[in-house]
Amino acid sequence: LRRRPPAARRGRATSRAMRGCPVPASSHPAWAAEATVSALLRVLGPANADAQKEATRTLRALQREHGPDAAAAAQRKAAVAAPGSAGSDGDGARDGGALTNGVRMAVARRIIGVGCLRARLSYLRKCALAMRDDGEGGDERSEYESMRSESDSDSSSGGSDSRPSSASDSDSEPWLSRSAACRRAYAETLLALYILHEEGVGLGACRGDAAQALASSAGELPCLNSLLSPGWIDALRAASPDAVEWPADPVDRLAARCSLPRWLAARLVAQLGGAEAMRFGEAVNVPGPVTLRFNAAKADAAAGAHSRESLAARLVEEDGLVSAFGPYAPHALSVVEAASGAPPRSIWAIAGWRDGLFEVQDEGSQLIAHACGALRGERVLDMCCGNGGKALALAADVGPEGIVYVHDVKPYRVRALLANARRAGVEERIRPLSPEQLSSGEFGEGRPTCALVDAPCSSSGALRRRPALRWLLEEHYTHRGRIISVLQAELARRAARAVAPGGRLVYATCSIMAVENEEVVRAFEASAEGAAFEAWDFPAGTEGALEGALAHARQMLPHVHHTDGFFMARWRRTGGGA
Repeated sequence: LRRRPPAARRGRATSRAMRGCPVPASSHPAWAAEATVSALLRVLGPANADAQKEATRTLRALQREHGPDAAAAAQRKAAVAAPGSAGSDGDGARDGGALTNGVRMAVARRIIGVGCLRARLSYLRKCALAMRDDGEGGDERSEYESMRSESDSDSSSGGSDSRPSSASDSDSEPWLSRSAACRRAYAETLLALYILHEEGVGLGACRGDAAQALASSAGELPCLNSLLSPGWIDALRAASPDAVEWPADPVDRLAARCSLPRWLAARLVAQLGGAEAMRFGEAVNVPGPVTLRFNAAKADAAAGAHSRESLAARLVEEDGLVSAFGPYAPHALSVVEAASGAPPRSIWAIAGWRDGLFEVQDEGSQLIAHACGALRGERVLDMCCGNGGKALALAADVGPEGIVYVHDVKPYRVRALLANARRAGVEERIRPLSPEQLSSGEFGEGRPTCALVDAPCSSSGALRRRPALRWLLEEHYTHRGRIISVLQAELARRAARAVAPGGRLVYATCSIMAVENEEVVRAFEASAEGAAFEAWDFPAGTEGALEGALAHARQMLPHVHHTDGFFMARWRRTGGGA
């Protein structure tokens, strides 16, 4: 477990929820529903908790209180109790039984789903309020009408009901001014709409009988149960995403329909246009595929006995997983489905991963390492290595004679990289650099002939991998207090100074924002360091390659290329310098 990357250590139910694996339909006990709503109050409120982290924390708490160990302890306690008092402490019987995998996945799915789709669900709630019969609900209507006071300039988009992006947001005060019952009713109504209309689609779980699922949840949620009057439940059913009229304004429509912060929707519409921005928004609301990278280093060690084709055959024979070759990266395979038609099993439990035959890596990420053009025996620098996905690919490319220098500001990530390198069989090719070594240019075995800057960014191109991130970003995105584009340009200049004469430089992000991509490229080329480099164009006809003065840049998009959104630009060094 210690050698697995952080994504592998995440709670299994949360991982399955994010990958789009079906959640078994089951009746969930009241304590599970209560825990879901409590988590949603933290996610939707001014604290703006990360929905995915909140789901993990909630599952850990439920495991402690209702997991197998807790149930066994309750049984032992009941066994030693007096016969007449056994029922008083029978927690397992009273609370509906122990925590099951079905309950775990449903809790994770609903916390993540409602937290990410809050603007869309909020807009549907407004439509339901408008549809509801004026004669229904009395006190119920007054309570819900009081929640319509949270309004701002983009109220028609549903963004007004979206919880603020930070505790200092101007909308936090109306949220705090509401009663606890009113806030709870708001969260439970969004949950009801999610169960009715979203569970089974995109970020949702497997679709079953939505009405039955809602009726089951209504019995578990006291406040929601009181709200389901005939007029209100009919209005909730009628407020279907396919039936309501979405805002006419392109920005408001994108923000509401795809559940994005309005500032992000405005940038997307300005950069991509209304129609393409909508396709992007729909793409990031669908879980991405599980993509693998065949480890070419294992082929070298086995004298060619291993290949991408042999890995695909092994996945079918040993694990029952059908895969398809990626259309862009030379070592990419996408897991399609289990051979039997069932959902894929956990990719981390497969023997091929433990044996280092493959890494889990999006095809767009693989293309960044491929863009470096690393050759056998070269020295390559991965300046912002993270957990090492691209560094491991580069280590396979440079072969046993090559070296990959790695650096990251977070030492635990370098430790994770080294653990993965041991599993992949490339540990001897990795050379970690301290901040002092990188700053002084002390490369013990020679300056790198290629440098990769996979710069910290907004991760706006990878929202389908981390959907809750959309509500954690700020309009002026910063990293450790610095404007992100300024830091990105500085990192590109630092890497450029390290490249040996005649070497290459690659700048990359997992963002689709021009301010982090094209604008940083232009800023670098206008700098003193950039003057020593010339554009290294991608071959004509390369998918995603830009045109004209940016022919040396490439942008992969989820709604076009079915990869995560990645940007890369590359140059060759023409002059000297230190």
